[in-house]
Amino acid sequence: MATDYQKHSYGAKREDVNNPVTCGNADVSSSHSAYLWVAELRCEENAVLSVDHAATLNIGKLICKNGKLNVSYSSTLNIVKIDCVGTLDIQDAYSSTIKLHSSGVSGPPTKIGATTGVVRYSSLAIKYANCTIGQDTVTTEYSSTWEKQ
Repeated sequence: MATDYQKHSYGAKREDVNNPVTCGNADVSSSHSAYLWVAELRCEENAVLSVDHAATLNIGKLICKNGKLNVSYSSTLNIVKIDCVGTLDIQDAYSSTIKLHSSGVSGPPTKIGATTGVVRYSSLAIKYANCTIGQDTVTTEYSSTWEKQ
């Protein structure tokens, strides 16, 4: 299935997507010191989220079948509420941070079917409380942390 929602933020600016987005497949990115806020992203199939070069991407609520998170070069991806029934592939590198379900215990519990991928090169990925992972195969390399609260 082709990507039917794309949003790319680039450069030292802030962009907000305050209306809920519903799509089949999404490709959302924030790059080179940009700040992008997406209130709600609902994907029937795949969500690809990319953040690089000191950028920030905040997602208020992510619902998808499968997801791919690419975060690198001192960047941050924060997903406040997440529900991913399939596989979430995590690629976190070069002093970057991924926060999954950062709302913690507020609201109903959610689930991630499976996690794969790697956290490497002094990076941090955190899965907060109230969100369970069915099968977790994420690995860490080179002074990095994959923390599940």
